[in-house]
Amino acid sequence: MRVFVVSDWDQSGVHLFSALAEDVTAFAAVDAPGTDVVFERLAVTEQQIADYGLPTAPPKVSDHRSLSSTSTTQAEALPPNVLAAVLKAAITSH
Repeated sequence: MRVFVVSDWDQSGVHLFSALAEDVTAFAAVDAPGTDVVFERLAVTEQQIADYGLPTAPPKVSDHRSLSSTSTTQAEALPPNVLAAVLKAAITSH
């Protein structure tokens, strides 16, 4: 099973990705033993932020979850046609 994730590049979005991967993998181990679960973050990535010059903001000071970046970007900053192409490429490659 492959799970594609699109989320903000911020503390919440990064945490969402890791929490989903951990929880779904644990559930699959119980409910569907032997099922390989692969998570792939399609957007937003640091590379996309750089490639498309996406707007950034500083991380929220009130959110103490770790983030390896010094800036954040909202998923809706990625142009719809780019997001559609990213999704289509990921789906057709599998």
